[in-house]
Order: sequence, then structure tokens, then C-alpha cells
Amino acid sequence: MMTEPNDDAIVSTLTVAQLRKLIEAACNSISADELQKMIGHKCCSTATSESPKNIAAEFRFNEVRDRLNFQLGLAQSTLRNLMLVNGGALVALLTFIGNSDSYDRTGIFKASNCFSIGLGLVLTAYFAAFWSQLAHGKDALEKARNELAGQGNADGRAPGLEDSEISGKHRQRLATLLAVLSLVAFVAGSYLAMHAIT
Repeated sequence: MMTEPNDDAIVSTLTVAQLRKLIEAACNSISADELQKMIGHKCCSTATSESPKNIAAEFRFNEVRDRLNFQLGLAQSTLRNLMLVNGGALVALLTFIGNSDSYDRTGIFKASNCFSIGLGLVLTAYFAAFWSQLAHGKDALEKARNELAGQGNADGRAPGLEDSEISGKHRQRLATLLAVLSLVAFVAGSYLAMHAIT
């Protein structure tokens, strides 16, 4: 007796082209039979109440979630690397000062200030990112509460609750600006250090 594979096993065997066809078909609201013929798999049983639109929406939601996780990883890596390069450059400069007598003291001082400022900026960017996520989390919680209570507009927000989202966006922009300024401080410090050493 042959058993039918479950939906998760079938979805994991679909190719990217088949998934694209699935999403396109779902957007065009074709029937489940036509959808199954198009991708060559029985992706949903006729006993389930899931429509092709719901399946496509779930795929889109999963893609958005994966992209947000990737974006989060990149942001964390960027901040970590900015801290590493500014802190490492500062340590390298101090090591150089301890082992050499021929350098421009003023240039080394300016370079070390740039690296220190860059380190301070990236630490402040971490705090701004934390507060940004706190505000966005508060906004998401309010949306969920309003949706459960049946209040709010199409995106779940009751009138007057835009403050958390706006605050989160401002803090997010501040964190990005601080990270960019930290990179600028590193580049300036590197330039000054190169001229002070040679």
C-alpha cells in the first residue's frame, strides 16, 4: 500500500520555478486541480480548506520572514565588524607606540581619537538599534491587541497609535547614521595613522 507524502515533504521537493508558478497561479486564483497539474505535484489535498491564495500568502510570509532574518544578521555583523575594526585599530596603534620611537605624535593622537570616536559611535548605534526594536515591538503588540479586539484600520492600528512606529523608525535611522559615522571615523583614523607612521 502506497502512502501519499505529506504537504511539507512535497513543498520541500518543489523547485524554485515550481514555487514561482505556484505563487503566480495562486495570485490568479485558479482552481486547486489546475494548480496541481501546473506544478506536477499534489500540493494540497481536496479535503483541506486551504485555497491557492492562502498557500501563496504563506509562501510570501515565509520569504519575508527569511529575508528579515537575513537582514538582521547583516545588521548585527556590520555593527560587530565596525566595533572590531575601530577597537582593533586602536589596540594596534597603542602597540605601535610602545614599540617605535619614530612617529608623528600629533598624527597618532588624532588617529587614536578617530578610532575612539568610531568605537563610541558604534556602541551608541547598538543602543539606538535596541530602542528602535523596542518601539517596533510595542507597535506590533498594539496592532495585535487591536486586531484581537476588532478595532483599528486595515493594518490593525487604532487611530493615534502611530507614535511607536514613528519613534522606531527615527531610532532605526539614528542607528544607521551612527554606524555610517563610525565607518567614516575608521577611514579618517586610518588615513591619519598612515601619515603619522610614514
